[in-house]
Amino acid sequence: MLRRLSLNAALIAISLCITLIIWEIGLRLHEGIPLLGFTNFIGDRVNAAKQGASFFYDERLGWQVTPNQHWPGFNTGAYGVRLPSSTDRALPIGAILASGDSFTFGSDVSDAESWPADLEARTGTPVVNAAVPGWGTDQIVMRAEDMIDIARPQTIIVDFLWYDIGRTEEETNFGAHKPYYTIEDNELVLHNVPVPPFEGRVRELGLVRGVLGYSYAIYWAAGRLGFDGWLGSVNTQLNRATPGGTGQRITCLLLKRLKERADPRGIRLIMVMQYGVGDFVRSQPKPAIDVISCAAGMGVETVDTWTSLAEIYARDQALFRSLFIVQETGWSHMSADGNRLVASAIADRLQSTQTGTASRP
Repeated sequence: MLRRLSLNAALIAISLCITLIIWEIGLRLHEGIPLLGFTNFIGDRVNAAKQGASFFYDERLGWQVTPNQHWPGFNTGAYGVRLPSSTDRALPIGAILASGDSFTFGSDVSDAESWPADLEARTGTPVVNAAVPGWGTDQIVMRAEDMIDIARPQTIIVDFLWYDIGRTEEETNFGAHKPYYTIEDNELVLHNVPVPPFEGRVRELGLVRGVLGYSYAIYWAAGRLGFDGWLGSVNTQLNRATPGGTGQRITCLLLKRLKERADPRGIRLIMVMQYGVGDFVRSQPKPAIDVISCAAGMGVETVDTWTSLAEIYARDQALFRSLFIVQETGWSHMSADGNRLVASAIADRLQSTQTGTASRP
């Protein structure tokens, strides 16, 4: 009996393989795709999404925002910095430099509704929004360092979503490779630079998409069955570079290095810590606490949004939700109102002459 079941299962598997091969050949002939072409169709699609009009491959930082884009509500200038309006301008020199991820960049809001744009309107001082969505704290600090001699800022603001601390422990993220650091003898050691370009391999896409992506028949069927999100998602396999929990120490050493470069030039350094909409159902994340503590301990001014947002969350759920734009996936960014709250806290910090202490909205 068992032998018969095994035989039947084997026959079914062979039949399915033959059917898939015939289907694969037929579709390739119909679509004009080479029969012997060895292409990962899912990998190509992910790469096109990541390295499309809005982003480009960067051998030092992994990916950057494309300069000089002009769309309704979304405009970039030189060096890929996001502009505060549709009016183009030269890169401001001697201004405030903001480096961060999508929370700084202003994802899901228009140019004028990002917190750097709001901060510029409040203070009357130009703000260079040099943020790039998806970055870790390593890329954020490296970008700030790269822009020091270009923008010659009076103030540098590094804005971390607390998840960025964990991203520092990864060598691939958001459909692309990235630089990463290890710590040797209490010193940072940079790896993965030049950053390898994305090639759609199994270790980049994950086992399922990395293997099935080579079949045009499966790629074709998935697209017609409503799996476009699965096909094109840039949230590819996350490959860890360092053990979990090392992101805090790496981030602190990066902040120390940035401060050592800023201080001799008379540049004021401020670190901001932000959180997502779903973070307030539990206590403040330990990685955020650790980085805030070490930053303050080395004399870096800090702005922590946790306490005020937690108070709003406990007091007024409707008001709290209005501070975020929540996507279908559950991921969130700050709304225009949320960004105004962040900008207000940073403006208060800028007006203060006391350093090394935490400020909140």
